[in-house]
Amino acid sequence: MFATHAAIAPAGAHTEANLHATLENRDVIGMAKGILMQRHDIGATEAFRLLVETSQTNMKLHQIAA
Repeated sequence: MFATHAAIAPAGAHTEANLHATLENRDVIGMAKGILMQRHDIGATEAFRLLVETSQTNMKLHQIAA
């Protein structure tokens, strides 16, 4: 029983860490979209498309957004 709990605990911690990082990345991407929308007078879809196109340079989307 203890072995089962010991095996599950690290997986749960890893999942929680991934969730936290995902939420932080989502906020950064949202801010970048807002900046692009305001500066270029474009909509959210177009701003996201610009970020995605720029991220095609082997960088992750949240890195481009930051």
